[in-house]
Amino acid sequence: MSEADTKLAILERQKQRMADLTKENRDQDTKLKAKDAELEKAEKEQQRMEREKAKLDKRVKHSSGRAERLAVDGIGSTGAQLLNFGEQALLDYLSAAFPKSFGTHQVLSKSVPPMLALTWYLVEIFTMGQQVKLGKQMRITAANILANLGFVHLGQAYWRDQDTKKATATQLGQSLEEISSAKESLQDELDKAKALLKAKGIAFGSVSGEE
Repeated sequence: MSEADTKLAILERQKQRMADLTKENRDQDTKLKAKDAELEKAEKEQQRMEREKAKLDKRVKHSSGRAERLAVDGIGSTGAQLLNFGEQALLDYLSAAFPKSFGTHQVLSKSVPPMLALTWYLVEIFTMGQQVKLGKQMRITAANILANLGFVHLGQAYWRDQDTKKATATQLGQSLEEISSAKESLQDELDKAKALLKAKGIAFGSVSGEE
């Protein structure tokens, strides 16, 4: 095998090693995306359970005042769900549009909606009179549900962030170990190639200069 063939073989091995590392990194990214998909599925299931609970509550209400109760729970819950959907969609869009700035503060951004909803709820409570009107009851219900949903999303964002940090740290540790091992292996192969060239009476530095 000529000197050029030896160098080419070394470069091909290094290229293959880097390709393998890139593939492993992509696999880790795929696993993280799969976990995010599971969390989204859990959120949808929770919303479905909230809707089922609202329907069940409607069935057990006493006939007197049933229409008012249905209006409060139905409209309040629907309003909260719509506001929650809009808030989360906006936050997800901003995270995807600005991954290096907004996207790196998932927990902080997810804490804003529940804080606003809680403030809204407290304002409605403290401004409540002796006779609570239907619109007031709807707003209180909507603010309460919206705050609860917001805190659920905040908790999910926190644990997702912790899992991501752990996975990233593990991935980086493994990648660094593999790169270090690859460098050592390539260095061993280079030393063997130098020894082979030296045995043939060819200096490695002179070959590189001629090329």
